[in-house]
Amino acid sequence: DETLKTFLAPHGDSVVFQGRSIHIASWIERLGFSYNKLQTQIKKLSGGEKARALIAKLMLEEADLLLLDEPTNDLDIPTLEILEESLQSFTGSIILVSHDRYLLQKICNTYLGFNKEGLLTTFNDPSIWQENVFNQSKETKSIKREKLSTSNTRIKTQKKLSYLEDRELKQIDEKVQKLEIELEQLKQELQDDKNQQDYKRMTELSQSYENKQKICDQLYERWQELEDKKS
Repeated sequence: DETLKTFLAPHGDSVVFQGRSIHIASWIERLGFSYNKLQTQIKKLSGGEKARALIAKLMLEEADLLLLDEPTNDLDIPTLEILEESLQSFTGSIILVSHDRYLLQKICNTYLGFNKEGLLTTFNDPSIWQENVFNQSKETKSIKREKLSTSNTRIKTQKKLSYLEDRELKQIDEKVQKLEIELEQLKQELQDDKNQQDYKRMTELSQSYENKQKICDQLYERWQELEDKKS
């Protein structure tokens, strides 16, 4: 079965990194392995060690471009540090998809993300993307709030809705206000540095934000339906 040595250096005792020949023992030491791990079978390595072995193998590939999709998932702290150092030493280009804001800011100099209109846009910093996606403009909120307020004042004079529809229309504003408070709280949590180091937590927060935003949008749509019915 394949060992760590044959996995990384199948044809001898050295590897070539950025045009330089490096002894395999020195190479694995850089990746957090001791010399006595050289003859260990890959299948007997721990999860973190297997991840480090893959990083070590990846960095030896002659490539101008790396495509990485969530490379920090399930990595321990030592392996994360090794990954970061390895990517920083890579001389080519890197396309990195990640929820790990710390890694993104360490490695990347240009950021691509979908803006709130769903269009792929270039950003200079992840925080700018977050502001763009998670912040509704004050003007947009003001317009929607004004429409809801106007609707509530007109309910008393227009009676084309059923009793239940009339009651529903009155309740929409209260529901929207509550949702917007919850969305603002979620936005703050999404921007919290501690949460951004926790992939699972960020996934949960993002999903919750999307769900509540969807409900809020549906309420506005329902309000429009009721308004159209009245007119």
